[in-house]
Amino acid sequence: MHAQGHKGIALLLYAPITYVLLDAGQPILAIGGLVIVLMLSMLPDKDMVIALLPHRGPTHTIWFALAVGAGLAGLGLGIQFGLDEIGIVAVAVPVAFLFFVGFCSVLFHIIGDALNPSGVRPYKPVSSHKHALGVTKSGSFIGNWMFYFLGLVANGVAVFVALQQHLLV
Repeated sequence: MHAQGHKGIALLLYAPITYVLLDAGQPILAIGGLVIVLMLSMLPDKDMVIALLPHRGPTHTIWFALAVGAGLAGLGLGIQFGLDEIGIVAVAVPVAFLFFVGFCSVLFHIIGDALNPSGVRPYKPVSSHKHALGVTKSGSFIGNWMFYFLGLVANGVAVFVALQQHLLV
C-alpha cells in the first residue's frame, strides 16, 4: 500500500477508538491518538530506505509494533519525569495510551499490507505464516484512495455519532 492507503487504513481502524474516547469525554486523547497514528502510519516502510533491512521484514512484525509502543510509552515516562522534576505535577502523561497508540500504528500498517497479494509475515521469526488477503494491489490508485476515503468517512461518522449522543443527553 502507498501512503494514502496506509493513512486510510489507520483512519478506518482508529474510528472505533475515536468514538469510544469522544464518548468517554476524552477529546484530547482521541485527537492526539489519531495524530500519532497518522504520523506513524508509514514508519514500517522506512525499511525501504535502510539498506540492511528487507522490505516487509522486521519492521512489519508484531515485535516491531511492541517496540514502537514501548518507545512511545518510554517517551511519555520521560516527559512525565521531566515535568515532575521541574515541579509540574498537575499534568499526567497517558503512558499506557501512548503504548497502545504506538502499537496500533504499526499494527494498522501491517493489516494494510496484509490486504494485498504480497502479504506480510507479522510473527517472524517465531512463525513464517504469510497473511495475504489479496483485496487490492499495493500500487492500486483506486484501492489506496478508496481506503483513504473510507477512513475519513468512518472517523466522521464516529465523531458525529459521539457528539449526537452527548447533545441528546
